Amino acid sequence: MKKSVVALLIILALVVLISPGIIGRLAEKSVDDNLNWAAADRDDIVVTSTGFDRGWFTSAGQHRVELREGDLHDLLFGAFDMAETDALPVLIIDTRLDHGLIPVSSMARDHGSLLPGLGSAVSTLSIEFADGSVVNLPGTIFSNIGLTGALQSNFVLEPGGVDAAGVRFDWSKADFVITASPANGDIGVSGELGSFAVASDGETVIVDTLDVSVDHTATPFGFTVGPAKITLKSFAIISAADTTTIGPIFIDSDSAIDDGRLNADVTFRMENAPIPNFGAANIDIVARLENVDAAALGQLRRSLDAMSTADAAMIDIEGDLQRLLASGLEWHFDQLDVELPLGRVTSRISAVVSQSNADDFTWASALLSLDASADISLSVDLVDMLTDAYPDMHTVIAMGFLQRKGEYYTIEAAFAKGLLTVNGAPMPLPIPGLQ
Repeated sequence: MKKSVVALLIILALVVLISPGIIGRLAEKSVDDNLNWAAADRDDIVVTSTGFDRGWFTSAGQHRVELREGDLHDLLFGAFDMAETDALPVLIIDTRLDHGLIPVSSMARDHGSLLPGLGSAVSTLSIEFADGSVVNLPGTIFSNIGLTGALQSNFVLEPGGVDAAGVRFDWSKADFVITASPANGDIGVSGELGSFAVASDGETVIVDTLDVSVDHTATPFGFTVGPAKITLKSFAIISAADTTTIGPIFIDSDSAIDDGRLNADVTFRMENAPIPNFGAANIDIVARLENVDAAALGQLRRSLDAMSTADAAMIDIEGDLQRLLASGLEWHFDQLDVELPLGRVTSRISAVVSQSNADDFTWASALLSLDASADISLSVDLVDMLTDAYPDMHTVIAMGFLQRKGEYYTIEAAFAKGLLTVNGAPMPLPIPGLQ
């Protein structure tokens, strides 16, 4: 046997037999890094490792994900009408990690892989309630940890259902792939959930067919950019007295940095959106954000994240906001339409702030550098309904703010150099500091 072949076999044996114990430590750190990185931007999410039972080829560990006081905490308490003394449940993630440059021990389970890396893992989820009881959640997460610590996870949920505390849960198949890299901040999500239903107290909520596709790349400015697309076939609330169905809902966005400037666009469509007193509406939005100073936007975002009180907000962010506006930007709604049973509202709105000297910036100068326009049309039937409900609408029409053109009432407004014009009529505005 040639020496080169012997050397190759020795190296292979070292990779398969010796590397797992060494790489197990690196893989354990990578699991912690990924979970902590996922929660890094939120002070109200705390990830705690309860330790790893490390073996040579396999290890087992548990992480607890807790929600502390903050916006999300308050939202959940309000949504479920919880008392201040109530405690939110804790998400528990149990992980088995097969480690090694070639994780051969993973082949004994589903989704095992011999791909080179720090390891291959399988995780299950459960919920721990305030009384100490634990309920296992459906679904399994299969993960591969690359040599650089990059993570690729596949969440698989088989169809099923369960009754818990008087609530019935039913779901169809779900399959999502998540890629994440704590080293550079990149993240990607793609997959589909067929349907999910919750039935309780004579009411059923159904989410039908959710598709998600996100491919975001980190930037040095503290935020990510890239394409994202979300499609929801429908969202329904069904009771004995009524059925409300919203959807489909479609969101398609993209963003990129070009020479330190952010450009972003989004297309949004929602059908059958319930609007009180008006009925079900179809909403279409096409918007663009252009030529935004990415560094100034990143600093403003950090200031917003760091502010702790409403009083501090005005002190902390005003300078950042001024620097952002002084650097210039454009904001366009190429389409902002609402289709109602009584008629249609169409809007086109644009705002351009010219670049100026940040050292000489004032709010008055910002208004002078603003060039904005709005073209809005409302159907006659809709205006008639509004006039019946709000008699002051007669004054608005009499003053020329709404002009009838065929089957629509229109508003054509423009603002430039401190002068506002509405349907061709100039309306000078008093601007403090320029009088």
